[in-house]
Amino acid sequence: MRGGRLVARALAANEAGPVFTLCGDHITATLDGCAEEGLRVIDARHEAGAGFMAEGWSLATGRPGVVLVTGGPGLTNVLTPVADAAMAGIPLVVLTGAIRQSERGSGHPQDIDHAAALAPFTRWSETVRTADAIPGAVSEAFARARADRGPVLLELPLDVQLAEAAEPNLIGAVYNPVLKYPKSVKDAGELLRTAERPLILAGEGAFWSGAGPVLRELAETARVPMFTLRAGRGLLPDDYELALGQPNFLSPLGQLAFSRADVVLCVGADLDIVVAFGHPFAQAKLIRIEADTDRVRRHREPDVAVVGDERQCLTVLAHDVPKLDTEAWLDELRAAEDPPSDLPSDPDRPAHPSRLVEALAAIPGPATFSVDAGELALWAIGGLPAHGPGRLLTSFATPLATLGNGIPFAIAAKLARPDEPSIALVGDGAFGLQAMEIDTAVRHGVDVTVVIGNDAAWGIVKRQGEMGFGRSIAADLPGARYDRVAEGLGARGERVEDLASLGPAVERAFAGPGTAVVDVAIDPEPVHPAMRFISAMFAPGGS
Repeated sequence: MRGGRLVARALAANEAGPVFTLCGDHITATLDGCAEEGLRVIDARHEAGAGFMAEGWSLATGRPGVVLVTGGPGLTNVLTPVADAAMAGIPLVVLTGAIRQSERGSGHPQDIDHAAALAPFTRWSETVRTADAIPGAVSEAFARARADRGPVLLELPLDVQLAEAAEPNLIGAVYNPVLKYPKSVKDAGELLRTAERPLILAGEGAFWSGAGPVLRELAETARVPMFTLRAGRGLLPDDYELALGQPNFLSPLGQLAFSRADVVLCVGADLDIVVAFGHPFAQAKLIRIEADTDRVRRHREPDVAVVGDERQCLTVLAHDVPKLDTEAWLDELRAAEDPPSDLPSDPDRPAHPSRLVEALAAIPGPATFSVDAGELALWAIGGLPAHGPGRLLTSFATPLATLGNGIPFAIAAKLARPDEPSIALVGDGAFGLQAMEIDTAVRHGVDVTVVIGNDAAWGIVKRQGEMGFGRSIAADLPGARYDRVAEGLGARGERVEDLASLGPAVERAFAGPGTAVVDVAIDPEPVHPAMRFISAMFAPGGS
């Protein structure tokens, strides 16, 4: 059996999902092996698109995504999604082809040090030297990606892919974390039992560890309300009684919850900018359950630190905490729910960004929303529901906050759950970065709906320029007809110019077959409240 086919068989043994790729000289043998083994291959139009799709698969499913790229520029093109995954702790298996080992250092085209190129962002990397070593190396890559929660790199030289290997005995990677610190879990339970106004913050670590069911059990048993953030969004669906949704310390609900909480249980969530580094609940006792030893004390020393796999720790904690007397606290939070929006409703004007979000939020669940970065995302993350885990995929799930992942994320989510709607909400700037992935969706029959909020600008940067410098430079866009771009790529396209046409256009996008793109002209005047803080960070004298 040739090495390329052995790679594919090893991927199957590790229960890999689709192989996201862009073809190239150095990986043809492995792509041929994928065809022989019946693995689904999704070829993107740019390696960054393939990388974001692999990342989206991981966010949608909780399992490592796989991206296969050719050597040299193929590998460097995937650097941004790899960096994105690294900063968010997203397990990703990156496979790269390479020139023959005998050609290294000879001036051969695309001869670069792949491991060094990605070293700042990979948890582990290895070059496979012989075909017989492929199964063990692939299984090790999956084990490392899961255990270390981040990208890993496996380099496959061309001669290894073409070499013959013996019939392998394939065994997939096994990941069984062990609870190492039971006393600290007991301490956490003792502190939580004293709470009158407890809160749970559930983040990405709770998602990757598979802690969702036991986290829900704890919340239900102890009657503790819960915010979910980053990849943890939806671990408690937003329509559930104890769910508080995305934490927003600017909203009335967020201000009350954070300022009045007396004990906060933070599960696999970094105290980063999303929660203002923990400052809004400085008065509360803090319990942190965190697999990452480097961040368990980041930004604030917890009253109880539990270092270990979040699911394992919560399994013990859930059996140690009884029902708490929190009904008065829950009533207080219910009374502080955000007031109804007071938005302009002129049917003849372009839609306010929040009206666009409202139209999408009305889509019956379960559905997956993938939201690209930008000012439109600021409106969206507080208004779109998380119907369940892996069903609200945003750039705000990743600290890099990169642009261009909305459409690839939506494609990956549709592949993961083909019977559920998958909707990408992107700005016109972000659309331009990955517009050709509409072709990927069409070619592979992945029926996604892409909704573009078109304000003819790079919104956040335009606001920063205007608010911090009195003008904006290089931040205007043409307000082009992107629905026509979509039609040229084989998708259905529709343009919306006014609020009255918005709802029916969204309904038509879902009613018809195939991929649809709705280009919505949105009002460029509304400024999101968070822009005051964002602009201050980048203005003269800001920090």
